[in-house]
Amino acid sequence: MSETLFTPTTLGPLSLAHRVVHAPMTRLRAEADLSPSAMMAVYYGQRASAGGLMITESAHPSFDSRGYLGAPGIYTEVHVAAWQKVTEAVHAKGGRIFMQIAHDGRQSHIDLSSGNPPIAPSVVPFDTQVLTAKGWVPNSPHRALELEEIPALIESFRQGAIRAKEAGFDGVELHNANGYLADTFLQDGTNKRNDAYGGSIAKRARFPLELVEAFASVWGADRVGVRISPSGKWGAISDSNPEATFAISPSGSTPMAWPISMSSSRASWAPRRSKRASRQSPRRSCARSSPARSSPPAASTGRVPRQSCSAAMPISSPSPLVLLQPRPARTPPPQPAADTVQT
Repeated sequence: MSETLFTPTTLGPLSLAHRVVHAPMTRLRAEADLSPSAMMAVYYGQRASAGGLMITESAHPSFDSRGYLGAPGIYTEVHVAAWQKVTEAVHAKGGRIFMQIAHDGRQSHIDLSSGNPPIAPSVVPFDTQVLTAKGWVPNSPHRALELEEIPALIESFRQGAIRAKEAGFDGVELHNANGYLADTFLQDGTNKRNDAYGGSIAKRARFPLELVEAFASVWGADRVGVRISPSGKWGAISDSNPEATFAISPSGSTPMAWPISMSSSRASWAPRRSKRASRQSPRRSCARSSPARSSPPAASTGRVPRQSCSAAMPISSPSPLVLLQPRPARTPPPQPAADTVQT
């Protein structure tokens, strides 16, 4: 095991000296303007290694996309300048670093969004705790997104990806896990829509797929990662058939799939060729000026082995990366410390 762990590997365009990837860790140490603090640059620099890969804590593409006080942003030039200090610290040690970009969706509070309610694909009431200037408080009731609001939301993610590139990152990762916004669109326990973004698996997958396309239009598909948690329960997330939901297959002539181990002590994410390619999805290019489209992508819903799921995005080859995480805690503690937050 250790002999493999510390051997070189290639991940997309990255040549890595070892296979130990620093996972996203919520620290909540941003400045009052949501810029990364000097402490954050030190934190990432301390943990960087030559030829190693790091993924940041969640950075948020708009002021109202936060779910925790102290979470950093990536929507102003001031944020870009501060993140540059982080990437410089990592690159100085020969490391590589991806920015994780997230919208926390319904896991938020009106105090974090200028009095506006949190958003979600549908209104499905649940209870959690949110860190605000007043401490840990119950989450605010959320509202369902209107169809016409979605294109602007996707554009905010694209702009975040652009700013991440300006800040010197080596790629970006979409946070599609832990019951945050993209995850609530994908899973049917939280998505009750009956429009183009709800109902079938293909329609529920449309929003995260459009976010991936937006990222790939900036970075290219081989520098885009996706974080998923098929067995997760954090944020009261659920799906009636997770094996089918997380078996989305890519289109194109060189399909890839990413096996997932559900064990809390193991997570396999090395890309491998899929034996079951979708024959229903037309080949499509990820390079486009607007993420909006008139019809959702098709998706395969073939079953996958127990304790394993595969997920991929319909992007032209090379396919984006899917980075995995262990099973999160089933319920958040009533008064959690910052270090227990799911990132």
